Amino acid sequence: MEGSLKYYTAADDTLSLVRVYCYMEQVDTARSLVEKSGNVAAAYHLAQHLENQEQIPEAIKYYSMSECYNNAIRCGRSYARAAPMFVYMLSFAAAA
Repeated sequence: MEGSLKYYTAADDTLSLVRVYCYMEQVDTARSLVEKSGNVAAAYHLAQHLENQEQIPEAIKYYSMSECYNNAIRCGRSYARAAPMFVYMLSFAAAA
């Protein structure tokens, strides 16, 4: 893995770096790369990874960053079924 990280870094391939870091469960490193780069494909991959890990609020953030609003809404709806307070928070944020 270290070799691939070295080459992806040299190539400035953010998406591949995020994929490797997610695979290695170094999600914090993947988050910081996505935040720094603003790469929408990397944000989408990170969102999928976070959704699979059931970190729905974080997944929604990165789906929105990747401009995949339908996925963000889908996650929000499924999360709202499990956490009714989330619906209240969304309505409060929309009113602000």
